[in-house]
Amino acid sequence: MSTPKTSKSQSSPHPKAAFSPVAVANSPVSKGAQKGNLTGLPRSLQDLIKKFHASLGIWISLHKDGMDVISKMKSLNIFEGSKRNYKLDDELQVLCDLLAENVQQMVQVVEMMTKLRKELEAITQLTEVKQNNYDSPENPLFLTWPISKFVETVDYILKSYQEELKVKQMVLKEIGLSQDSNELAFSESAWRYQPMLFPDEINFKIEAALLETGIVQ
Repeated sequence: MSTPKTSKSQSSPHPKAAFSPVAVANSPVSKGAQKGNLTGLPRSLQDLIKKFHASLGIWISLHKDGMDVISKMKSLNIFEGSKRNYKLDDELQVLCDLLAENVQQMVQVVEMMTKLRKELEAITQLTEVKQNNYDSPENPLFLTWPISKFVETVDYILKSYQEELKVKQMVLKEIGLSQDSNELAFSESAWRYQPMLFPDEINFKIEAALLETGIVQ
């Protein structure tokens, strides 16, 4: 079964991987030297973290939309016992096309995250120049995190989503070729459970970055 490439937008929340808002009484930024409107490198870094966090929310919506498409595939009942009903191929193709659109948007999310990582590298280099002391410990742009901590956080999350995108692409490639209900169920599970993502760890890291930069108060 072929899966043509197109790109359209869909959105709705996904409970499993949701990044819950954080309510914290005091942000380090609100009490430190960066209180008020940020400028320069701190402002650039804060904006970058906002965009990175937003990209995770887009992925969550796309994951839910893809799950809805796969559920419709299952409801077609394309298997009669151990045999596939090829009379339903046209209907299945429509859903495969929708899933292809969904995965293409996920590609765009990961590309956005990769671009932000490159911007972070530029901020890192400017920070090193500004500090002008490569032998001493890094000074934080805000209150507690050195720039290397932001790099570590973004790298972990980006790598996770790059690997999960490969899973989504594998599901897209295989699901329309399923020869029995077990193969279809396997593809559904691979999509649903996102094996390359660890929500608790990702939530902890991104929420800590939101707190550190004062995005969350």
